[in-house]
Amino acid sequence: MACRELRYAWFEELRTSLPCGCVVVAHHSDDNVETFFLNLLRGTGLRGLMGMRAVNSTTSVVRPLLCVNREQVLQYLSHLGQDYVTDSTNALDDYTRNRIRHKVLPALNAAFPAASERILETMSNLADAQLMMDELVDELRAQYEIPTADPGVRQFRHPVKWQCAPQLLHAWVGDLGFNHDQCAQAIESINNQRWGTHFFARDYTMSIDRERIVCFPADADVHPVSINLNDLCQQENWPFTAELVEGQLLVGEVNSRQRIALSLDVLHCKEVVVRNWHEGDRMTPYGMRGSKLVSDLFADAKWNEWQKKNARLLVADGHVLWVMGLRASSHFAVANTDTRYLLIKIKE
Repeated sequence: MACRELRYAWFEELRTSLPCGCVVVAHHSDDNVETFFLNLLRGTGLRGLMGMRAVNSTTSVVRPLLCVNREQVLQYLSHLGQDYVTDSTNALDDYTRNRIRHKVLPALNAAFPAASERILETMSNLADAQLMMDELVDELRAQYEIPTADPGVRQFRHPVKWQCAPQLLHAWVGDLGFNHDQCAQAIESINNQRWGTHFFARDYTMSIDRERIVCFPADADVHPVSINLNDLCQQENWPFTAELVEGQLLVGEVNSRQRIALSLDVLHCKEVVVRNWHEGDRMTPYGMRGSKLVSDLFADAKWNEWQKKNARLLVADGHVLWVMGLRASSHFAVANTDTRYLLIKIKE
């Protein structure tokens, strides 16, 4: 498999450097029957039993010879008087594919004439079934998927307790690297109400919460952004806008989720940053006595793992002033006597 990946990566480099529209390889129908048995022995679904496709929309590799077998290819080369090279490792039984080629298929064709042809017909029928399955999966995905503004995140309402729910979830998230076993365990977690369960692929995390399944990039940490509130002209890279407002703060002008107001005392802070949440962060929520763990605020709001991982905190000299989109603290609150203050709003 490692050699195969290197080989196809090299083909792709050649294709783009030449440039060419596609890479043509010489797999034939006998190779496809071998692939059917390889995938069957590994444990696979419909798509694996379909074998290789002549054209695959996800790659630039095409296989125009899948409609003929090895003997037909050799006969054609003989007719042309064309020499060819056979890889010496093809004669060895060190590899599973070769054992299938040398032992399983000859025995099968000897016991059941035209077995390979019948297997190819079955593979074609399975491909038709997969097309119908894809249509059903797309219809159900439209019912269960929750739209999100972040293209790297997928959210789904909990699938109903169908027997096929693991297969359905795998169809929705398998391309992110989650395997069938993980999807089955995710559905089991939902059915047993094990909220907060996580599953990990190479580049993604899948989180199960009370209302939804969320898949998000594993490296979704927020990079700290330094904020100089004394220079309001440098707001291009800030996640919010800030403006100096003249006059007293009006009741209802801030809602803690999308905007907050700060007294001008905050301008004396030495370090103001926007960063992600750290375990153990505390804040003193506006209108409450005493401090509270930010993680408890997340729990009260029923934030899922992706929301917590992407939470942005406005922090001044070590004090959490704002969990953006959730709650403001009482630090640097605007007093009734203040006639000037900073109004901060999350950028849309």
